[in-house]
Amino acid sequence: MGLIDCLFIADGRNLPIFEHIVNSPAPTFQYVKDRLNSMLKGEFEDPGSSNSVFDHLDPVLDIDANWRVAWTKIDAVYLIVAGETFPEYTEVVSDDDDDDDEDEGDDAQEQKETVTISRTANDLQYLQFLADFGTVVKSFLNGAVLTPAKVELNAHNLLLILQEMVDASFPYLTDLNQLQELLPSNSILNKIISTTKQIQGTASHSINSLAQGSSLLHASSSASSLASSQFQKGVLPASCIFEKSGNEIPWRKVNVKHTQNEMLVDLVERISWIVPASKSPKPAYGASTYYNLGLSAKKSRPVMAAMDGTVYFNSSLSGVPTVQLVLNLNKHDLGVPSFHRCVDTEIWSKSPGVVQFIPPDDKFMLMKYKINLLETETPVNVWNYMGPVDVELVGGLGVERNEFEIKLQTKLLKTVKFIEDLKVEILVPKGHTVRGLRITHGDLQSRNGVQEWILDKSLPTGINCTFRGQLLRSGGDSSALRPDYVTVSYSNKGSVPSLIKVDSMKIISGGSTNVKPYKGVKYITHTNNIMLR
Repeated sequence: MGLIDCLFIADGRNLPIFEHIVNSPAPTFQYVKDRLNSMLKGEFEDPGSSNSVFDHLDPVLDIDANWRVAWTKIDAVYLIVAGETFPEYTEVVSDDDDDDDEDEGDDAQEQKETVTISRTANDLQYLQFLADFGTVVKSFLNGAVLTPAKVELNAHNLLLILQEMVDASFPYLTDLNQLQELLPSNSILNKIISTTKQIQGTASHSINSLAQGSSLLHASSSASSLASSQFQKGVLPASCIFEKSGNEIPWRKVNVKHTQNEMLVDLVERISWIVPASKSPKPAYGASTYYNLGLSAKKSRPVMAAMDGTVYFNSSLSGVPTVQLVLNLNKHDLGVPSFHRCVDTEIWSKSPGVVQFIPPDDKFMLMKYKINLLETETPVNVWNYMGPVDVELVGGLGVERNEFEIKLQTKLLKTVKFIEDLKVEILVPKGHTVRGLRITHGDLQSRNGVQEWILDKSLPTGINCTFRGQLLRSGGDSSALRPDYVTVSYSNKGSVPSLIKVDSMKIISGGSTNVKPYKGVKYITHTNNIMLR
């Protein structure tokens, strides 16, 4: 009984193009497809235009009382695994017998308790394996798009990968670095296959080399006995598979060497805000506010204000270095971030902001965190963390109170020079369009029925932008309604809205002592969802 008893790869027409049986007995692809088709007919009368049965069902399902199937789509193919279902619960009976119980006889057996424990396998185990397998396959194919033709051409590669990744029907080796050490590269395999015919053609000449082969056999026997004696003494040869697959740092390659050592950090944050529209100002008689480009002093409190942060680390360091990255959290409580498994979490628990780790040899996601500004223990001014663009939506303007205004203010920051790809989508009620009355920057465009206020590709900081308009009905008459909501999107480099910074980054042990590593930090801000309604 295991998680993975067989693996199939199918195309978009439900035809198998690769099949590997890990443990017998295992269901056939035809049986899996028939069971899924029967479940599909029971839930959907019209499966749609797609020809694949996998597009309309949950990614993990029990197809009968014995088998569980999971799948995912990567590029143009479907990866499917099947394994025996685990019993949902199992009963465990205590077998601890005391001396007093022996005296009591049958009464002692009646007092034994039966405990029921859960043995349900987590569905994410299947999906995580499929994701890891897809990542490894694409890496061995140099990032090529997985198509049915590509899978059939590289079936030998897939078989070798599965033999290393699965052991006894359970995921075994899933780290890409380990598999790259254990498996030959694609170019070496192709060379071996291409020379097979040449080896067969020269087989007849081997008869004349029997004497030499005999001596080689004796030599190999001597080498084998030597290796066996070294193994018994606890000495493993450098090329031993146990050294490569059982190393203490499975996420890092063996004997990493770089001519130029580098440590690069990318700190990326995405903003998610939902802000109610500001109240309409009272008309001021005797004074014109037509050229008032500033934002209101009092704005509505957001109903959602959060930031999702990701720290990427790009390592090009020789040896086995231990890196310490110190973050200035700017008084934010990150709670329990999601770390790469290379991070020593005990050090973070004792000193929040200190990330100590032995990095993989490449760019990887070091940690992820989330900051909810509305759930902080100490009150904060949320507007200080909105990022370099401040936004406001005001309705009910004009003499007839049928105009609205969108105000943007790009804050003047020393570290940010430009706001990139700034645009505002204006979502209006059905049957209405937007008419621009005054636009200080950019222009109004319509794309796929959505009205967009497009500003400059690279907008300088420290300026105010205003869009004043009104809604028109389909007949061309002005409407007293205002937009349902507007969404703002942009990106910038040089700062993140939480104001978290990297204080220091250094190698505290290991690594190369001859070369001082180059250090670089980049701050990037993206908008996940900024909505004003």
